[in-house]
Amino acid sequence: MPRARLFGLAMSLVCAGAAFTAAVAGEPAVAPQAAEARAEVGAPAPRFALRDLPGFRHDLAALRGRIVVLEWIAPGCPWTAKYREHHPVVPAMARRWGERGVAWLTVASADAADAKRLRGSRARLRLDAPVLFDPDARVAQAYGADRTPFVCVIDAEGVVRYMGAIDDEPSLDRGVGPTNYLERALRALHEGSFVQVSMTTPHGRAIGGF
Repeated sequence: MPRARLFGLAMSLVCAGAAFTAAVAGEPAVAPQAAEARAEVGAPAPRFALRDLPGFRHDLAALRGRIVVLEWIAPGCPWTAKYREHHPVVPAMARRWGERGVAWLTVASADAADAKRLRGSRARLRLDAPVLFDPDARVAQAYGADRTPFVCVIDAEGVVRYMGAIDDEPSLDRGVGPTNYLERALRALHEGSFVQVSMTTPHGRAIGGF
C-alpha cells in the first residue's frame, strides 16, 4: 500500500479515536464545521452539524421538511434566565411548537459551551431540547448570533425566515414584551403565510468571539 494512503488511513483512525474518546468521556465534540456562507433572511440556511451534551450528532440537513428554531443560550446569561427561568415563555413555546412538529435546537457558543455549567443549569433553565456545542463560535458567526438570546427560524425548505430577538422588550427588568416576534414567525410559517417582521435587533449578553 502506498505510504500516502497509509498515512491517510492512520490519520482517519486517530480522528475516529479522538471522537470516540470525547463521546465516552461525556464531553461534546464538534462534527463537520459550519459552511462559509452567512445566514440571510430569504436565503438558504448555512449548513452545519454539531454534537449535543451526550455526544449525539445533529445535522441541520437532516431536518429538511420541518420548521427549525435555533436558539442561542448561555448558562450565566441573565437574559437567558429571563426567558427560560423567570418568565419561561421560551420553554413553553418549545413544548407547544414541538408538538406541532417544529424542531427546536438550543446552541451554546464560545464560553457558553461549558458542559459542566450546562448540566448544572439544565433543570433551572428548562433545557428539554438538545443543547448543541459550538465552542469556536463558527456556527454563531455564520448566523450572525452575536448575543444571547438570539433566535433564527428556518422554514421546511431550509430557508431562513426570521432572525433576531424573541420579543420587543429591550429591558432586562420589565418582563416579557407585548410583541413576541418568534411566536409570530412560527405562527405565520405554520399557517403558510408571510413572516411580516423577519429581522430584529437582539438584546442580551454578547457572545465571545465577536
